Amino acid sequence: MVSLSGWSVKYKFILSGNKKISILMFGPAYGHNIQPFIDFFETHSHHQLTFAYSGKNNFLTSSKHIAFIKYSKNPLSLVRLAATIKKKYDIIWYHGAYDLNLLYMIHKFKDKNSKLIINVWGEHVPRIMLQNTNEAQKFYKYYNAADIIQCNWYGVRNLLKKKFPEQKLPVLQWGLDKAFFVEKNTNNVSETAAFFVKSIAKEKINFFYPKSFTEASDHDCIIEAVKLISDSGTTNFCVYFWTGNITRGNFENSAVEKIKNYQLNDYIKIEKHEFLSFSDMKTIWEAMNCGLQISINDQLSSTLLEPMLVKKELIATNIEPYRILNDKYPELQLSLIERSPDVLAVRMKEIINQQHTPESILENRKRVVEKEFNFEKNIQKMMDFYQQLLEK
Repeated sequence: MVSLSGWSVKYKFILSGNKKISILMFGPAYGHNIQPFIDFFETHSHHQLTFAYSGKNNFLTSSKHIAFIKYSKNPLSLVRLAATIKKKYDIIWYHGAYDLNLLYMIHKFKDKNSKLIINVWGEHVPRIMLQNTNEAQKFYKYYNAADIIQCNWYGVRNLLKKKFPEQKLPVLQWGLDKAFFVEKNTNNVSETAAFFVKSIAKEKINFFYPKSFTEASDHDCIIEAVKLISDSGTTNFCVYFWTGNITRGNFENSAVEKIKNYQLNDYIKIEKHEFLSFSDMKTIWEAMNCGLQISINDQLSSTLLEPMLVKKELIATNIEPYRILNDKYPELQLSLIERSPDVLAVRMKEIINQQHTPESILENRKRVVEKEFNFEKNIQKMMDFYQQLLEK
């Protein structure tokens, strides 16, 4: 997940019962996490929407029904933001909720009748709140003031249940953008995506790891596994690190140095790129052989669902969120692995040596994603949930 600089959206929309609802929403104005929300409300043009944001905005030119307002840390700008928050909304909906300063402003200035919804994007803040620190106490104070803490998956809710009552923690699943559920259309592929797909060596087994360099992802484990594979004499494969929106710490620099020192440049390629559409990402997945989801912790990333939808092989680590997924949908038959280079190397070599998952299982995985993880269907369930919340 991205580090939020803050943005806000005001909606007036009509749900079941024809009741108009006003919403003030916060989150980033860029990236794949938020784009489906922007697209949904943009296409539903009967909504009236004001979008206040700081930092970059990737949606400015493509949105016709959204009025954009930019704010910054400038004192005058923050005064204007406070005035925006003070307006009477039915719902204030904050995606991510990483920013203590923004949480403070919402807490201080929001109308007492506005319902506050915090939509948690991952395990980072919930794990902070389990610590005995001043930062943890502040997060707890602001999260506790929320009417609903929306969880996108059960692993995050299990962490939050240690601090909050379960009735405050609904699981409202997101899912994949509608572009993933349409038939392939090469006319929608960008030059960047087309060039990248053309560069992929089709005679090799290609692994895809589209994850940001953060403490939640284990690029180092993959590098060590690749070294073990190459040292064994296996050469007909390549791993693509596809960088995300953010980089934290020294993870990327460390990876670059280790790849160089191990002389693995023929086996691991770090791809830096412009922001690509969901259609482009689907095209890239279709060109790969196997997805890697080597996570230290996670909520339920789209990068776990995407390879299953396009019926690609998948190697994922044995962490609680993925175990829950396996338990809820046993037909997925995910063979989760221990997060270690030795185990990963063995599993990757099986893929390289053409030990394939049966077609029936791949088809089952596709069906589960189609049924349960379609964002366009699930966002309507979210809207219905909050409609009912207001009617209580």
